[in-house]
Amino acid sequence: MDDYADAVLDVIDGLGLERTNIVADHTGSIVAVVTAAKYPERVKKLVLDGLPYWNREQGQVIWERWFLPMYTDTTSYHVPVVPMMTWEEFQAKNPDSDREFWEKYEAIKRRSRLWMRLSQQGNSGYDVAAAGPKVKQPTLLVYGDGDMLRRTEKQAKEGIKGSIHKVVSGSPGPVHMHQPNEFAKLSIEFLES
Repeated sequence: MDDYADAVLDVIDGLGLERTNIVADHTGSIVAVVTAAKYPERVKKLVLDGLPYWNREQGQVIWERWFLPMYTDTTSYHVPVVPMMTWEEFQAKNPDSDREFWEKYEAIKRRSRLWMRLSQQGNSGYDVAAAGPKVKQPTLLVYGDGDMLRRTEKQAKEGIKGSIHKVVSGSPGPVHMHQPNEFAKLSIEFLES
């Protein structure tokens, strides 16, 4: 996660920005927290959609119980990776998804299944709860009312002092994906305030 934060700083520098706002979701939210904690003078505000807020031990449990069982394909790499799915298999597990989303997701998986596993393992092993209190920037925490990461929302609100917390009804997961207009409205209002 520290390497990702350094990469974000490289992008900020490459764009010639002194300070910027960061809008991120799930794993990206962890990277945003790390960036804001590590480079506080470079980040103005944070908008975090579905921040996974766990300590190292909690993250390890999430990795072992939730993520690791998803990695079942042992045919391509030296470690199991997430399997490719037909449209029918994907639709059975995600009835509200559309075919275009599935096609994009499978295209990404074809190129990066090993990276996806290593990235998820890295973020699950990161102590977000230790980094959170170092965030002093104004922060908006957004969760869909059906997002599995809501189980850590109270910890996130308490850990990032002064953060604003919004739960969007009718969003089964990341708000930016399921209700993009509402997410844009909340983000813009917060960033402009």
